[in-house]
Amino acid sequence: MYDTVHCRPRVRRLNAMGLAELSLAEDTNSMAASDLQSDVAGGVVALGKFEGLHLGHRALVERASEIGKPIMLSLSGMAEVLGWEPKLPVVAADDRARVLESWGKHCHDMVPQEHVLEFAKIRKLSPEQFVEKLAKELKVKGAVAGADYRFGFRAAGKASDLVELCEKYGLQSAIVEPIMDSKDTPLDGTAKDKGQVSTTRIRNALAEGNMKRVTELLGRQHRLYLDLKDCVPSGKTITLPIGNVLNQPPATGSYECSVQFPDLSDDISVLQVIIRDTEISLESQDSTLLDRISKQDRIALDFLA
Repeated sequence: MYDTVHCRPRVRRLNAMGLAELSLAEDTNSMAASDLQSDVAGGVVALGKFEGLHLGHRALVERASEIGKPIMLSLSGMAEVLGWEPKLPVVAADDRARVLESWGKHCHDMVPQEHVLEFAKIRKLSPEQFVEKLAKELKVKGAVAGADYRFGFRAAGKASDLVELCEKYGLQSAIVEPIMDSKDTPLDGTAKDKGQVSTTRIRNALAEGNMKRVTELLGRQHRLYLDLKDCVPSGKTITLPIGNVLNQPPATGSYECSVQFPDLSDDISVLQVIIRDTEISLESQDSTLLDRISKQDRIALDFLA
């Protein structure tokens, strides 16, 4: 029998890596929002939600980088305004900078930046008013969107409208066809996506515990962040409440994971992760590894597909 130590649940608020402290009860695109950020000027904005940071999103910023400095421009606060059910993000707030840095090699060695507008402050803008804001206030160079992109009040604007309006206001533009899911399977019969890679598909794959599929859709291994404050190893197991996760975990089950430490050491340590309805257990025969884990405020787990 493994000995087990239980850890107290933590309040799930993030404040690492310079990110604003945020409640996970916010919408899935939880990020510090600013209406006008000077370093957007001269850049090329990729438009979307950018919640899952998947291959489809990467294609948008790749195309933006062909025109100029790539910037992901998305909206915060949509869940609160529209009454959506709060969800844990697919990508932890702490992890977004790492993912974007890894995309630099696909974007002419430019690391995409991330900028957010408050949905409540722009929701009633018409499509033309939105593009005018991009041109005159944010002073961007151009805009890139997916073929199914909708914008403006009540989603009145289509991708073709974006192209026309960008031309009117002197902006370059490009429309990117969606990255298709090579293993397209029906979702729930009501999904709006037509077989493209999407955050919904990633969430469904996580809910099924299909980590190979998650890796294919993300273009990388899924990384789960855990709050580990006050945890102490005992024997071969550390157990913590499921509430200590900072982003969406996969389904209940047993998974092999590599541990990523905040000190960014090159050490690669693998352990067994058991996910249950109410708790997560980290199991290893290496007591030194568990002791090192216990000394961290948080760690990240990469799921090996």
